[in-house]
Amino acid sequence: MPSHFRLKLLVAAIGMAAAASVSATTGAVTGNTFVALAQNTVALRQGDVVSGALETSQPIHIEVALKLRNPEQLHTFLATAKSSTLSMVQHKLSSQEFAASYSPTADQANKVAAYLQSAGFTNVVIAPNRLMISADGRADTAQAAFKTTFSKVRTHDGRAAFMNNGGVHIPAALQDSVLSVIGLQNVHQAHTFAKPVQAGFTTQAVTGHNPTEFSSIYG
Repeated sequence: MPSHFRLKLLVAAIGMAAAASVSATTGAVTGNTFVALAQNTVALRQGDVVSGALETSQPIHIEVALKLRNPEQLHTFLATAKSSTLSMVQHKLSSQEFAASYSPTADQANKVAAYLQSAGFTNVVIAPNRLMISADGRADTAQAAFKTTFSKVRTHDGRAAFMNNGGVHIPAALQDSVLSVIGLQNVHQAHTFAKPVQAGFTTQAVTGHNPTEFSSIYG
């Protein structure tokens, strides 16, 4: 993959991490201190209809994104690598170099994973670069873990979907590690953009990807 594309992806990640750090707010929940993550609430589109509370047994798969370390240092490296033509300037990082300097630490990832397990999630898996942690649970598991509630939604295109009704909260002890929680709604879904093939060309399969695959896809 072209190095300039990798640089753009990393710059975007730094921006997300910085925004989340600035926007976090604190609040007391049942004797424990939690922080509200800077995640936008679900915006319903015309034709989307809330049809009641979500069943507590609804399976939910989540991906917890962790914050980069040393984002300012990484931003400086990217800016220099992008603008400098000097051979003595380092223009790329190996996966090992990136993990050593900028990935969340093993301790950070393990603490988040331990919280998910204590909250009742199963199949908790830390990605090799420690940027994502996946887990399986149910609506009641996620509701208790992230201090939110869920509703059923009939989307404008006829899908049976769900969404979290309020903000997403995590223990204050994890606020320096957690960037966002993905999977608490499926009203809005990621789409693959593709153009119709021209006559004479062989069609290729188009598939979606789990967030845990991003590191291998984008190097």
